Amino acid sequence: MLYKEADRFFKVVYSVERFIVSGGEVMMRSDLHEWVTYLSQYADRIGRLELNSNGTIMPSEKLLSSLSAYPGPLRLLVDNYGHEISRNAEAITGIFRSLGKADVELRDYYTENAHFGGWVDYGVYDIEKLHRKNREDTIKSWTTCSSHRSRYFMTMLDGKIYHCARQIWLVNNGIIPAVSDEVVDFFDDSQTDDDIRAKISFLYKRIAFTTCEFCNGLHEDAPRFTPAEQLTYEEQKNYWRVCNEHGEQV
Repeated sequence: MLYKEADRFFKVVYSVERFIVSGGEVMMRSDLHEWVTYLSQYADRIGRLELNSNGTIMPSEKLLSSLSAYPGPLRLLVDNYGHEISRNAEAITGIFRSLGKADVELRDYYTENAHFGGWVDYGVYDIEKLHRKNREDTIKSWTTCSSHRSRYFMTMLDGKIYHCARQIWLVNNGIIPAVSDEVVDFFDDSQTDDDIRAKISFLYKRIAFTTCEFCNGLHEDAPRFTPAEQLTYEEQKNYWRVCNEHGEQV
């Protein structure tokens, strides 16, 4: 599906400034190197390819080879949640830097100097406490939200583009509908390529979305919090041991 999504995306969209492969921990995908290699054919249409890591899983030799061979600009981000969790963060950062061709950043997410001051509470993940704003407050929040101001709000999942990750959460939990003019389905056979381009253009011009009625937004003055508790390394090992014993795929 990933390859079909990429082909369909670049059939409709000529170029993107940033193409981000994110998670979770992207290196949980054993085929990540194949994905990087496949995207190489679109490198002249990708301003910069970015990969995010939580500093937990060491990159495979196959992945490093595919990154070395990638013909376009690369940015590799390693988030450090402290040694107990991101025990390989510094090692991964060093390996990525040794490639000699990528912009590599090790981001602090566990000290008082945490990246962007820490995480923010978007207010959408606790369903029981959801509050719907009026139109005036929604537009005010949308206007100052960094996701809007930076135009960093296109998230692709299963062949559909959403304006942000919070929308995916709210739609998947049945809180808001997948409004046709707020979601772009690249595999909708009833839409021509020009129709899809027009819908993407409309997303950029739209003033606020249904999601914004519930979301606190990403604002410069929003309260920051210590990132949510993660599994420790020992808990991760036990988790994978149990999964392997039961033959489960996760």
